[in-house]
Amino acid sequence: MWPSPWRPPCPASGSGNSFKPIPLTVTRLAKLRTRAFFAQQCRCIYCHLPIWEGPYKDRLVSALGIPESLVPYLQSTAEHLVAQQDGGPDAPVNIATACQWCNWKRHAHRHNCAPDPVTFQAEVRRLMAAKRWHPAARWASRTLPGRAGQRSDRA
Repeated sequence: MWPSPWRPPCPASGSGNSFKPIPLTVTRLAKLRTRAFFAQQCRCIYCHLPIWEGPYKDRLVSALGIPESLVPYLQSTAEHLVAQQDGGPDAPVNIATACQWCNWKRHAHRHNCAPDPVTFQAEVRRLMAAKRWHPAARWASRTLPGRAGQRSDRA
């Protein structure tokens, strides 16, 4: 059964020896988001910055020293790769996890016309390399050398 009620902490959160229970999720979409969160190794599908989900917020903040002002931007959100309004299902193949910032920017002021995920990811990665995308880009370039803007396995 996925996700297991007991999962190891995110690799970015420090020691892999401690286990922390994942709270039981209420909705199917929340379960799919949690599944994608771990499948993507706790990183946004677009900007590839570390993100947090539920009880892992404090671990991410303490392990990586994320400034408190950036924490809300790095919250995990469920991202429909094909929008529901375009017939995209709530299914594992259609759900990825994105940080709050990237999800908002992909859909902001774009009623019925969000860019496709592959094009959007390429644009975000280009802007991340120039440190012109995410509020956390400058922090990431100092703290996570060579990590921000890396390619992910999905999309």
